[in-house]
Parts: sequence; structure tokens; C-alpha cells
Amino acid sequence: MDLTLNASTLYPTRIVLNMANRRSVGITVSSVKPGEALPVSFFRYDAAKHPGLPVVDLR
Repeated sequence: MDLTLNASTLYPTRIVLNMANRRSVGITVSSVKPGEALPVSFFRYDAAKHPGLPVVDLR
């Protein structure tokens, strides 16, 4: 993985994933919204919305 950061803000501007088969996938970050408050529910998996899918917790 190659990660390019903005020198003044240290926010990512480009992410490139280099795979074993010599292919790569690049992502360009066009904007970042720092400090935006997200509810706890944003980070929780709601199993009721996806019935029949197993939940594998590797903690």
C-alpha cells in the first residue's frame, strides 16, 4: 500500500493498493471533513437489516 499525505494537513490525498498479481487499485481523496460527529450507531452492524448472514466477531 502506498499512502500519499498532504504535507501541511497530514490528511491522505491518494491511496494505492498494490496486489500480489502486480495489479493496483488507486483511490484519490478529494475532500476530508475533520471533526464531524458520527453517532455510535454508524459503527454498529445491524444484523436485523441483513437476515441470514453470519456475524463473525474476531475480537
